[in-house]
Amino acid sequence: MASPAVYDAIRAYLEANWQGCLLVFENEGFDQGQQEDPWVYVEIIGTAWDQHSIGAGAVRDNRWEEFGIIMFHLFVQEGKGTSVIRSNAYGLADLFRGLELLTGTLTFERFSLGGGEAGSDDKKWWRTTATIEWERKAAA
Repeated sequence: MASPAVYDAIRAYLEANWQGCLLVFENEGFDQGQQEDPWVYVEIIGTAWDQHSIGAGAVRDNRWEEFGIIMFHLFVQEGKGTSVIRSNAYGLADLFRGLELLTGTLTFERFSLGGGEAGSDDKKWWRTTATIEWERKAAA
């Protein structure tokens, strides 16, 4: 899991700036059986948190960096093609291009659509995943 500061900053930014389809966040009530439009399930994952400097005395006083991934699981009704998913995926990527949050300590880098994973369906929804890597410097 990402730290609370990173999660809150990314979520607030998405909620304030995303104009596309419905965003659904981790472990929140959502009945996909009632959903008729394309939608995106958002996961904000921390992949590492480690020390990146030495010499400050106590280990905890050195610079620490946090790394992670935003996973956008994009869903469209089965049989509707992938055009709307691609449009939403690249729209989400554009939101994060060159973005800095948390007074410049949180930055966003590589974007991937599909990432080598085949799309899947459950007889109502077809899904593929887009990811954006993030990094936070000087996280304490």
